[in-house]
Amino acid sequence: MPYELVVAVDTPGAPAPATSHITFDLPPSGTDDEARTIARGIRKGFRDAYDTRVRVVSFQVTGLSRDLSLAAEPATPAP
Repeated sequence: MPYELVVAVDTPGAPAPATSHITFDLPPSGTDDEARTIARGIRKGFRDAYDTRVRVVSFQVTGLSRDLSLAAEPATPAP
């Protein structure tokens, strides 16, 4: 499934933030939790380079246009 993470970096003096669209695929058995882990790593890389000026604009499954949160999903209780 293809995922897209959109990250904005605020630059002092710039009229608008620089926006990066990062698209990545997982193997067929990939899960949303694995995608979140990868997206957090990408966000960390931006924050390591640009500090607190980085913010996540969106994170979604692009083939389904389904938004995701970078926060872990609560575990579903077993029936």
